[in-house]
Amino acid sequence: MASPGRASTVRRVHRSASIGSRSTCRCRRGAAARLPGPAASGIKGSRDPALEEELPAEGHLFGDVSIADVAIAVFFRNAAFARFTIDRARWPKTAAFVDRVLALPSFQKLRPFEDRCVCTPIAQHRTVLAELGAPLLAETYGTTSPRRGMMRREDIGEHMDQRDRLYSCDDHLDLWNLPPTLWTERLPQALRERGPRVVEEGEQRWWRCDGATMGPSTGPRLAQYSAIGRAGIADDGYRASTPSLRLVDMDRDGIWASVIYGPSILGLPIADRLLRAECLRAYNDWTAEFNAHAPTRLAALPWLPVHEPAAAVAELERVAKLGHRGAIVSPFEFRCGDPGWEALWSAAEATRLPLSFHIGGGLTQVKPTVGSWEMASFSACAPLQMDEPLSMMMYSGALERHPGLRLVLAESGIGWIPYFLGRLDQAAAKHAGRAQDYRLRAKPSELFRRQVWATFEEEPLGRDVIPRIGAGNCMWASDYPHPDSTFPNSRAAIDEAFAGLDAATVRKVTAENCAALYGFA
Repeated sequence: MASPGRASTVRRVHRSASIGSRSTCRCRRGAAARLPGPAASGIKGSRDPALEEELPAEGHLFGDVSIADVAIAVFFRNAAFARFTIDRARWPKTAAFVDRVLALPSFQKLRPFEDRCVCTPIAQHRTVLAELGAPLLAETYGTTSPRRGMMRREDIGEHMDQRDRLYSCDDHLDLWNLPPTLWTERLPQALRERGPRVVEEGEQRWWRCDGATMGPSTGPRLAQYSAIGRAGIADDGYRASTPSLRLVDMDRDGIWASVIYGPSILGLPIADRLLRAECLRAYNDWTAEFNAHAPTRLAALPWLPVHEPAAAVAELERVAKLGHRGAIVSPFEFRCGDPGWEALWSAAEATRLPLSFHIGGGLTQVKPTVGSWEMASFSACAPLQMDEPLSMMMYSGALERHPGLRLVLAESGIGWIPYFLGRLDQAAAKHAGRAQDYRLRAKPSELFRRQVWATFEEEPLGRDVIPRIGAGNCMWASDYPHPDSTFPNSRAAIDEAFAGLDAATVRKVTAENCAALYGFA
């Protein structure tokens, strides 16, 4: 027979369960102020003392640890991803209770299963838990769809204070992060045997296409070139291409929205131009599906084929209908100053999609070789190669003739731009008036301020160069998950790069410019 104290505990558990249910519903509808202790976000919470009063002063609700204990502890731990923390001064029992549950050996034993489920689609939870030997009955292995009332990761992100949200305008999805079946499932049937596929050689996996090696798939050699691994986060290589996990990392770093570049800064190394165009089309379809997991937060950009202008125009118009927010076109694969590309600039104006030139080409000698000194040389020199395509877009009149064309210099950095804009103006004054094919009327620096944006991650001279360029033309980026990334300490990097600048300038460069350009606002 249960003692009076034990019966009292049972009654408290039942009452706490209903309290927890009501709290979850409030959060699901977006009432962030109901969460206890949201001091980190700047939101003042209204105190609901019910849960605090129901918690025991010592021990746990049920013996060592119960499902109710775990549910409450995990709720607060997940809320921490959205930068909510428990106000320990006002909620001491809640804080102590959560700490005790999370520290229990019985809870720690469940962490590997939880970590695996976080990176697995819900429909596969049942199979994954069974394969791992989870200590659960078969009927408790999970459901195949989210249960009504559960908070999704993007819903948790909704509770970020809007004044505190960061917008990263240049992150990545590299070839080695992509699902192995991306092309084998999406290419036309007649091309699947020739298209990209993953083959294994020892511990390393490689992407092969049409008999040639494109580059590595995920593998141990690539782990050292990831900000994810540097942060001590487990990664099987596909974390960056798993929307739910990418959103977890964005929440951890305070990133609200991410503009994502892929499948490689060097493009797809496929010799057959038509096969390459079909592979890009399949990739662009996949990115649309990827973005659909959190359309207000994820913007993986499509890549346009440039073997002929008509193909680029057709794909730009197609991806615009898919809901993409911009597009990538490599200036190192075609002469962007040639008149034949006029139709692309017109289409970009018509669709209102910004076009991005990303670094990666233009170098004639050094190569991005993993494990070699050449990687450092490539990383240092690559941003400066944007000078040539930028000058071509200026002097050929592409920007001047198309005032609605918006151009992004992705990962270009900004330290060199004030000098180069001055140089462009000087050269225009000396030579543009003598040109027979096109005579530029506006100053290049004026065109830049009207139509060009440059992105950067860490800039020691930020407080000096941003005012010279114009705060409206600079956009900050995390560069996740590359080794140059500021993840998971982006706020500290921003504080350092923007030291001495006013809050309005910082907000413009780290959020407002990106939000407005890509239509997140």
